[in-house]
Amino acid sequence: MNSRPLQFGTLALAVVLGSSGALPPDKPHASLPPAKEASAPSFAKDVAPFLTKHCHSCHGGGKNRGDLTLDKYQDEQAIVKDREVWENVIEMVRTGEMPPKAKGRLRPTPSEADLATQAIDDMLDRFDCTGPRNDGSVTIRRLNRTEYNNTIRDLVGVDFKPAADFPNDDVGYGFDNIGDVLSLSPLLLEKYLAAAESVLERAIVISDPTKPAKERLSSLRASFGAGGARRGGGLFLNGKGQISGQIYVDEGDYTIRAEVFGQQVGDQPVRASLRVNGDVLKEFAVTATQSAPATIEATVRLKAGTRTIAVAFLNPDTEPGKPGEEPKKPEPVPQKPDSPFRPVDPDKHQRLLFVRTIMLDGPYNPRRRSCQRPTNG
Repeated sequence: MNSRPLQFGTLALAVVLGSSGALPPDKPHASLPPAKEASAPSFAKDVAPFLTKHCHSCHGGGKNRGDLTLDKYQDEQAIVKDREVWENVIEMVRTGEMPPKAKGRLRPTPSEADLATQAIDDMLDRFDCTGPRNDGSVTIRRLNRTEYNNTIRDLVGVDFKPAADFPNDDVGYGFDNIGDVLSLSPLLLEKYLAAAESVLERAIVISDPTKPAKERLSSLRASFGAGGARRGGGLFLNGKGQISGQIYVDEGDYTIRAEVFGQQVGDQPVRASLRVNGDVLKEFAVTATQSAPATIEATVRLKAGTRTIAVAFLNPDTEPGKPGEEPKKPEPVPQKPDSPFRPVDPDKHQRLLFVRTIMLDGPYNPRRRSCQRPTNG
């Protein structure tokens, strides 16, 4: 806040009070003549005559040298509206560049030029707070493609790009978000309607939740070099590895079951584990035989997506040879990458894990939908 006017006002008040206190009490106070207010400059009185005399011969009456026409300005509001033009006029007149020096042309006296330029300057400096306000205008614009995708994501929580097939956004001055440049073509309007339907289909889920079902995994495979297919059906492992299959699941609770049996060698039983995407769910001791296989199972909650379900062999072994002989090593099952396993007869001297089937039971307690199917009543 500027305190200079306040200081001057205080000083003036002190002088007036001091002077009035110094007057004799029996004499009336001297009355000062009212100050004569300086009249505000007028376009018609101070500017128009100067323009008519010195400027309109080149910038009026249909002439517009330098793309400048001055006779279209008729009042103070017109001058204020084109402030940049009139600031340039003031500069040209004050520096003497205009009116131009030409033979036979009457040039304004310094006092005439000062009076006109000062009047224009005062008009530009005045600001009438009581007059009508001009807040300008802002062009209503649409969102560009990036803004549209981000807005849909933040608004409805659907993370996909509905504006991917929109027409390219118009670019002006290197930017694609200027309201005066962005257009709305009939094709874009059709794309908006199609995008709205796509967004609603993803945001409002009205399908019934998936019902639990038992599904047997197909296309089971053993880890390369750790097992293979057995004659008579099923797969086996004779080395550390796993028998696995892939399946797509909806979110929910699942029970994984595998029908297994083992070929025992040594003083330890066959050990196995159930895994999902490499994570161990539970370990088991497999003592069942081929004539009476056992079912191992574990319960887990899975998120929606493709999952790898597997049974892993934890403790492969080979029975020791006769005294003086080296222990037998597990023989790899002959197989070619990316080709079906050739069924073989497993080695009778190895600890083996056999897997007949892997089953998936679920989903139970599926994820609650944010929007349910509407019902009447």
